[in-house]
Amino acid sequence: MIRHIWTVLCDKTIVDRDTNNVSLDVLEQLNLAPIAEANVIVPVPIVIASLWSRAELESPERARARIRIVDPLQRVIGEVTIDIDLTVNIRARTFCRFGGLLVSGPGVYEFVAEIENGSEWTEAARVPLQVFILDAATAAPPLGASQTTH
Repeated sequence: MIRHIWTVLCDKTIVDRDTNNVSLDVLEQLNLAPIAEANVIVPVPIVIASLWSRAELESPERARARIRIVDPLQRVIGEVTIDIDLTVNIRARTFCRFGGLLVSGPGVYEFVAEIENGSEWTEAARVPLQVFILDAATAAPPLGASQTTH
């Protein structure tokens, strides 16, 4: 079975043409303006970047993976399936791009990477995205929101 190396939630990815190394702009939380109603698609770029590898370096293989988006109420609100081809290369990166997120309210949204194993799906990674709704009066993030200090 193909080996999962990492999955990162980003708002932008850049693959260097000369080195083939990837730079990731990590996405940890969204601070959103007040929304008038639940279940609104917020237009924010989201990329789920993953790195996969052959389990045995000498053995070419193929697999299917999927990314599921789970809202704070544990409802699956999005899903995409990806074919991973490791017949030529020993590693492969996948980038699943979304133009927005269906927001039902504040809370933790999870991006779940799974690999197909026969007729079952096995979880490889679960990456959280904290969504805060800003206070309309102060436009400040609520208590508990991450802050960066230098």
